[in-house]
Amino acid sequence: MTKATDKVSIAISGIITGAVILLGVALFQTVENEKPRKQKLPKPTTTVEKPSQKRIAVIQLPPPPKQRRKAAKVSAKPKPSQSTRPISALRPTADHAERQAPITKRVFKPLKPAAKKRLSKSQKPAGPPKQAKKTDVKKNKTTPVKVFKRKVVATSKHKRAGRILLRMLEHGRGPSVEIAWPQSASRRLQLYTTLRHCYGMQAAVLHRSKALFSATDPPGVSWKLNIDRFSGFLRSPQGAEIIEESALFRNIARRHNLEDWSPVRVFPRSVDAILLGGLEQLVGGRYSGAKRIQARYNLSSRGLSLQDIRVDGSTMAGSVGLPISRGPNCRV
Repeated sequence: MTKATDKVSIAISGIITGAVILLGVALFQTVENEKPRKQKLPKPTTTVEKPSQKRIAVIQLPPPPKQRRKAAKVSAKPKPSQSTRPISALRPTADHAERQAPITKRVFKPLKPAAKKRLSKSQKPAGPPKQAKKTDVKKNKTTPVKVFKRKVVATSKHKRAGRILLRMLEHGRGPSVEIAWPQSASRRLQLYTTLRHCYGMQAAVLHRSKALFSATDPPGVSWKLNIDRFSGFLRSPQGAEIIEESALFRNIARRHNLEDWSPVRVFPRSVDAILLGGLEQLVGGRYSGAKRIQARYNLSSRGLSLQDIRVDGSTMAGSVGLPISRGPNCRV
């Protein structure tokens, strides 16, 4: 009984499925008939039935319609189509060749000199300007201002006269001569170095017995001054001391074991002769009757000179130059 019922149920289910398939085919045909005729239906595929299986109709559905993409808000400009036609070279047309103007040659004629035209009186050039007549105008007479040039005495020409004046000074005749040094310590040291290395100045010590001692003589032996070489016009240092010079004075006194002494400066005879000869030339006739002559050393790049010269208190215009007798260590 069970086998019979199974066969019946299988037959019923086959009938039902066949009916459903037939209904689907009928509905599909009605839908396809309603579509426009232009659309082609897909070709049905044929199936080869196997001998062991039942015939089953296979229906192939058409593909779904393609979805249309939304157009962009801003449409891109279509690119211009490029032609593949080859570009041919340009050639002149016949009309253009015919229209070219013929080339003409210009002929230049030489210029001829223009004939001279006579100028009228109004066109003639004016002569040289006439000088204005001098009028008798009384001018105020002005007295010319006298300009006094600063006199600089060349002392080398008066060396012989200076030797005579120096000999008179050594014997106590003639005016007393005082020459001041600079107040600045650096300028005093510079002047001391210049006088020592360029003018032959030497340091010495004068004892109360009027004996003169130097740094080169043996201890206890006085310096016999050679009048032909050195001047008897001794100078005593005034003002602020120079440390190097003061140490030299003390060494001389210690060398000769002196207690009561005074420092002095000794110059070559030629230097003092030039100095006195220059002063006498600048002062003139007042030199012999003068009692006191004052001056000041001035050291510059040009050399050494005496300035601010006064004779008995009155100022003299001018200066006295002292030529340098350069030595191996002389630097100005």
